[in-house]
This record gives sequence, structure tokens and C-alpha cells, in this order.
Amino acid sequence: MKLPKESRVMLGLGRAGCRLGWSRVIAAGCLLWAMVCSASCASGSRHPRAPFQDSEPRRIEDAHRLAYAASQQEDPEQAILQYRAALDVYREFPAAWNNLGLLLMKQERLLEAEQAFTTAAELSASDPRPVYNRGLVWFTRGYVQEAREFFNQSLERDANYLPALRGSIRSDRLLNEGDHNTLERIRRALLLEQDERWREWMELQRIRVESTLSERSRGSF
Repeated sequence: MKLPKESRVMLGLGRAGCRLGWSRVIAAGCLLWAMVCSASCASGSRHPRAPFQDSEPRRIEDAHRLAYAASQQEDPEQAILQYRAALDVYREFPAAWNNLGLLLMKQERLLEAEQAFTTAAELSASDPRPVYNRGLVWFTRGYVQEAREFFNQSLERDANYLPALRGSIRSDRLLNEGDHNTLERIRRALLLEQDERWREWMELQRIRVESTLSERSRGSF
């Protein structure tokens, strides 16, 4: 049975995922800008504002705006430059790191992409996406066992994250492995999956794993 193309379906992000990340980055920048403006207004005119207070939020705001414009223009090189510019002035943006990694991965700059995903995962301890994306980098390289470890780590953050469920189940199949944890993931994925091609494939994997576990059980007696 032919599966959906891994680069589109396992990733589950593409253009929509990138724009979601952009929205979070822009929102964070605007919030920071609003907080600084509020503090400045509250201080009144008795204490002149330092140049730093004016320049840094403005640079963050400008970097986010330009990067967003670059993403709308579908210019990946410009988007990468603007993401890096934003991160140069404020590095605590996990969504920006994750989106930078996605752009780098599309350009097959896998080492740089993994570094960006690693930083995103460290900055956002509950987000499953950057950890999953690290797994996807390893999967792309052909290291299925290592990729599976990251897919499963992603599921530790969110057991219902469908791309990681797909990746973990797919890795088990490629490694010709499967246990009760695999079966639990398959059942969970079937509750979430909307793509009929993936559903059909997962049903086949459920039958395969159940048969394997049944044979092991009989062999233990």
C-alpha cells in the first residue's frame, strides 16, 4: 500500500505550520513592545528614557515585521535572514527557532536545522514539535532508530501529537519491531487520524503487531 509522501504528511506542518509559528512570534514581539510602552508611559517625563529602551523593542518589532513580510513573499533566504536578525536581539523565542529550523530543513541544511530545533526544544519544555522535528531530521538522514527516540520523546510531551505517532509507528515498521507500546500508539493514532490512507495503513500495522504479540504469547508457554 502506498503511503502519503513522508516529507508532507509526517511533517504535518508545511506552509500552514510556518505561518502559525510566525503568528506566535509576532504576537510575542507585540506583547513585549506593549509592555515596554506601558512602563515608559507610567514613568512620566521626570526620567528621560534611555536610548536602549527605545532601540531594542523597536529592533525586535522591525525584525518580526520584516520576517513576516518575507514569509508572505515566499522568499526563504530572506525569511532565514530575518529570523536570525530577530533572534540576535531576542533569543528566547522558541517558535522562531522552530520555524528557522523548518526553513533550513527544506533547504537540506540539516545540521543547522537540528541545532535550531534543539534550541527551540530547550526553550519550550512542553512543545512536542521541535523534538519531533529533530526526529524528522534523523529520519531524513536514514537513521530510523535514532529518529524513533525523538518521536517517542515528542510523545512524552504530548501523547496525542499525531505527526509523532505516525513517525514512531512508521519507525517500528521499518525496523520490523513492535510491542505493546507500539500497539497502544497505533490505537491512539486511529482515534485521531483523518487521512484515509494513513488509517488503512495503521489498521494493517495493528493487525501485524497484534499477530506478533499473539505469537510471542503462545511461544512463552
